[in-house]
Amino acid sequence: MPAAQEPPRPSSMSNDAYELISCYYDGIDDVVRELAEQIAIEQDSFLGDKKTVAIEESHVRQAGLQVVERLRTLLKGGKLPPRASQLVSGTSN
Repeated sequence: MPAAQEPPRPSSMSNDAYELISCYYDGIDDVVRELAEQIAIEQDSFLGDKKTVAIEESHVRQAGLQVVERLRTLLKGGKLPPRASQLVSGTSN
């Protein structure tokens, strides 16, 4: 039997809080990019000069999936709020 979905709770966010959240968002894209670069290196993806790492869409998708899977693991372990589960489950790559 599926769990009952909680209705959204009314909330307000200050401008400073919103700007800070944007910093975290920007940090997550940095993590995905670095992970994508590592994946590209592991898959020997370089430009013709053999020095420049060639990050492709597939590398970014793999990196994004890994980040989302880590978040899901934290959710299953009860280490993130229940509302985060809805947000992560709605994330697709």
